Amino acid sequence: MGCGGFPRVTPRWWVKRRTGGTWEDLRQCDDATDNYFKEKLRMSPHVFREIAETLSQLLQRRVTFYRVPLQPDHIIAYALYRWATGETYDSGTCSFVIGRASGITAVRDVTAALLTAYPDQISWPTGLQKAVVLRAFADKGFPNCHGCIDCTHIYIDKPANANGEDYCDRRRRFSVQAQVVVDMNLRVLDVFVGYPGSVHDMRMLNLSSLWVRAESGQLFTRPHVMLPFGVRTNGYLLGDNGYPQSEWIVIPYGGLAQHPTEARFDNKQKTARGAVERVFGRLKGMWRLFLRTHKCNMDSLPQQFVAVRILHNILIDAGVPFDDNLLWEVGPDGVRRRVDLGMHQPLRPVCMESSTGDALILRDALAERMIAQIRTLIMEDVSPTEDLDGEQDDDHDALRHYANTCAVCESWDSEKETARAGVVLECEEYEGGAEGRWGKLMALSNQVEDESAVGEGKGERDYDDDDAGEWEVGDKSGFDDGEGEYATYDTAKWEGEWGLVATVEMAAAATATGTTTRGEVE
Repeated sequence: MGCGGFPRVTPRWWVKRRTGGTWEDLRQCDDATDNYFKEKLRMSPHVFREIAETLSQLLQRRVTFYRVPLQPDHIIAYALYRWATGETYDSGTCSFVIGRASGITAVRDVTAALLTAYPDQISWPTGLQKAVVLRAFADKGFPNCHGCIDCTHIYIDKPANANGEDYCDRRRRFSVQAQVVVDMNLRVLDVFVGYPGSVHDMRMLNLSSLWVRAESGQLFTRPHVMLPFGVRTNGYLLGDNGYPQSEWIVIPYGGLAQHPTEARFDNKQKTARGAVERVFGRLKGMWRLFLRTHKCNMDSLPQQFVAVRILHNILIDAGVPFDDNLLWEVGPDGVRRRVDLGMHQPLRPVCMESSTGDALILRDALAERMIAQIRTLIMEDVSPTEDLDGEQDDDHDALRHYANTCAVCESWDSEKETARAGVVLECEEYEGGAEGRWGKLMALSNQVEDESAVGEGKGERDYDDDDAGEWEVGDKSGFDDGEGEYATYDTAKWEGEWGLVATVEMAAAATATGTTTRGEVE
């Protein structure tokens, strides 16, 4: 004050504050609060205040004569801190100046409040939201696709009052299975959690309400879409080889020796299905309680996981970014590695005996549709597209290049055998095969050049049949004056035959190596 300066309303801190704990730091109003909120609670102060306002009516404590009750924002902040950091109740409650029993009660109450206040946050899309979801998958090559399905393992300590072998997965870790359906915007559409880690993904699906709704026709209600081969589909999900191919779950072909059509379909399917892995990465990266092995109450764990899924959708809708550094951690050996998301790849594909003919032809129809789109690009000769930033769409250009290459190969398939057969037949007419043929052609070329330089000599030309063969110039009676016209005619004919043979041989070789382009063939 002596220097005439005025204190800031919200002071800027250049040194980290030391206060009474995490809760006191969160209550400060300065420039460091935003980053501190994102570090401790995974959201901005604005989003936190919106959630606290929504849940405050459900968490308000009654004032008594004993002690001042905890405020709703205090209770919500601790529950979020517990899910975000994964700290135990003993250490986490000290940072918020509450007791261990109060911390357990706070997590339980916030979980129930989230499930009550946001009943539609996790639901199957309808109306405009459904149209957005279908459009996103159609742009990836999967029309009328509603989402991607997969399972993840939540690692826990050995349950006290349950058979440990039931919760032991194939990696010999105790876990609980969670089945999730997501869309391309990383929003969660359906959650089913609670069964032991030894349960197979297909068994989880059969036990869920998703299976009942899909089999009864209540899940996919959009008007059908027609695909090649006369296939009609009302909707489907994308899954991995842990599920059997069905009329509403499309899985990759798999295998080592794949047809190019199958390989392309599997690549596209894997790319679209990558949304599930990104969702699990965002979930377990932000809410690290479900990333590490922790001691939990088996009765409240499923509800807590669903509550965190609700928070996930709220942050997606609010546009809160995700820090990719949360997907990496330093191991005990000091090596930085990617965190384990609990996604176990199937050891082998599920038996396809239960798959019907309609289920198998659905996948074939989708693969054929992708090839049909390639052919359409060839016919239309579409110019390279541009993305929203005005840059060339490399994926589209690669698609056109792949399409042109396939078209060239197909066009040569019917011609190359005939062309090569003709070349072999012509070569066999000469003694010595192909090498003898080129030798005779070169000899004929030298002979034509030598005789062209003779001048205006009169007379008839005599060629040895063994040297010229059928390449001998036509009958001498075809020339009236015999003054050099035979040389010009013979040279033109030789050059035409040489050009034809060279064109056929080069085109056949280019087709065999796959380097021929559409422009070269034309």
